[in-house]
Amino acid sequence: MKKQISMVLAMLVIAFSTAFAQPQKSEKHRKAMNAEKMEEFQLNAILQKLALDDKEREQFIPLYKQYQQEMKSTNKKCAAMSKRKTERTDAETEEAIKHQFTMAKQKVEIREKYYAKFRKFLSPKQIEKIYDSERNVMKRLQSEKRKRTNPKPVR
Repeated sequence: MKKQISMVLAMLVIAFSTAFAQPQKSEKHRKAMNAEKMEEFQLNAILQKLALDDKEREQFIPLYKQYQQEMKSTNKKCAAMSKRKTERTDAETEEAIKHQFTMAKQKVEIREKYYAKFRKFLSPKQIEKIYDSERNVMKRLQSEKRKRTNPKPVR
């Protein structure tokens, strides 16, 4: 367990040190790199929680990355429909709401599909830890984003 934690910390240090050593990239490239780092951070947090053996890790990592890609693709489709609410007509708003329903259904279908795949080598409690860890990482990232965009005034 200590070995895994040390390995995860070493990977994070290397990832951050190489990121700061690189020259400035375009905004699009920077966002792509941040998304990749977030995905890696999320994967490492889950791996740490699950404490898998080598065989389970070999099965889990590529499968989880596929799951992440499918969810990411669905999220991109959802974001594409999110025009500023104040600029929408009633018809566009109705279309957006129906699109949100469709995307929510797709996300549930993806989760069900991968639950069945994960269940072949993970227990239900381990799968629950995956979902809990994803939720916790997203909460932490949202909290950090809020802190950056709405910093508290210094007194």
